[in-house]
Order: sequence, then structure tokens, then C-alpha cells
Amino acid sequence: MTEPTREASRADELDPLPPAPADLMPTETPYVKEPLFSKKVMAAWAIIALLVWFAFTFIVPEIVQAVKAEIVRSSEPRTTNTSIPEPPDPPEPVEPAEPAEPVAPAPAPRP
Repeated sequence: MTEPTREASRADELDPLPPAPADLMPTETPYVKEPLFSKKVMAAWAIIALLVWFAFTFIVPEIVQAVKAEIVRSSEPRTTNTSIPEPPDPPEPVEPAEPAEPVAPAPAPRP
């Protein structure tokens, strides 16, 4: 047989711990169930969830439908003439009712 180790023989020599006094023993407190979030936080989350639901129910389908219609419209072959149209004829000049009087020549500059 092997000889007990030094640590094992010392452990046998130690006295056991004395009992703990009653005032140091933890007292059992009754479990109090507390809310995880405050009422304000829960109300904010509810409002955000309502807004997200509204967006996905009413707004997103309209956007998807508009994009889908635009894709279908752009993929259809064009049925109109794609050449550049000529600009319309310019309007005809209107002649004045009376002839304009000639303008007098400017006086010569002084030297």
C-alpha cells in the first residue's frame, strides 16, 4: 500500500468548521414577480407593432402593385411611332397697321 500523501494527512488533522450563527444565515425572501418592461415601453412596442402591421397590410401592397404595373408597361412593345416629331410651323409674322416713322440720325460727336 502506498503511504497517504502529506496533504491528505493534514486534512484529517483540521477541525470541521463551526456551525454558522443564525443571523448570518440567508433568510428566504418571498419571490415577488416584477414586470420585465414598464407600461410605457410596452405601449411604445404596441404602437410600433401597429404601425408595422398597417404598413405591411395597406402601403406595401400598393407599392408592389404600382411597381409591377410599371414593369409590365415598360416591357410591352411600343405601338406608336418612335421617331422624333417635327416641330410645328412657326406662326406667320403680323404686319403693323401703320408704317413706322424713320428714326432721325444721331448728331455727330463733337471733337
